Amino acid sequence: MDVFRTKIQRVLVTVCMAGAAIILPTAAATPAQASIIDCQNYLHYKGYRVGPKVTKACGYGRDWEWGFCIANLVNAGVKQDHAITACNLA
Repeated sequence: MDVFRTKIQRVLVTVCMAGAAIILPTAAATPAQASIIDCQNYLHYKGYRVGPKVTKACGYGRDWEWGFCIANLVNAGVKQDHAITACNLA
């Protein structure tokens, strides 16, 4: 009976570890989405219309796409200093 119980415990531990391996990266990826919202909220607070162009530009806020974020915001009518701040938030 003890052997059976030990095997069940091992299976449960394995299932829990596999579940954690799937859930943790997903939970860690969530803050990136929040930073796009920070970019949008900042521009809204500054008086800009937050439409599809601004939303797309804020999505370029990652380090290697930072220049695209600024360029797209400036092309959408955002002042450069506001665009830089917004992209830093993204």
